Amino acid sequence: MYDLRYEKPPELVPRRDRHVLDERTDADGTISRPVRLEEVQEVGRRIAASGVQAVAISLLNSYRDPGNETAALAALKTVLPENVFVCLSSEILPEIREYERTSTTIVSAYVGPLVSHYLKGLEGKLRQRGLEPEILIMKSGGGVATIAEAVHSPPPSSNRGRPPG
Repeated sequence: MYDLRYEKPPELVPRRDRHVLDERTDADGTISRPVRLEEVQEVGRRIAASGVQAVAISLLNSYRDPGNETAALAALKTVLPENVFVCLSSEILPEIREYERTSTTIVSAYVGPLVSHYLKGLEGKLRQRGLEPEILIMKSGGGVATIAEAVHSPPPSSNRGRPPG
C-alpha cells in the first residue's frame, strides 16, 4: 500500500478478450434472462477469429443455477474449433463471490490446455513403450483421477465438502 515502486500485476485477461452477454441469473438462482444462442455464437466467432486457445465462462450467480453457463457452452461449441479449451465457473468453483470464482476459472482455462497436452503426451509415450496399466493422477485435494477425468473435469476445489476420490 505504501510502496512507491509498486507495479500493478497485469490483468488475467485483457479487456479486449472479455465479452459480456445479455443474460441474467438472479441471486436466488432464477434465470430471468436466458442466454441468446445468436449472441453467444457471435461472441464465439470473434473468439475463434482471435486465435484464443482457452475460454473461461463465468456468469453472475451461476453457482446457484448453471443453466445460462451450460447454454453458453453449448452455443460456443457450435462455432469454436474443437481444440479450444472451455471452463465453466459453475463447475470449477460453484461458490458465491464472483471475483474468486471468475479468477479461479480463468486460471483453470489458462493451465487446462497445457496440462491436457502434457498428460496426453505422457500417456502416448508410456503406451509406445508397451505400458498399458491404468494411469492415475493424484489430485491436489486428495484422491485420484484417470487422465481423461483429469483433462476434462474441474480441479478438486469444486469438491469442497465432499470426500476425495
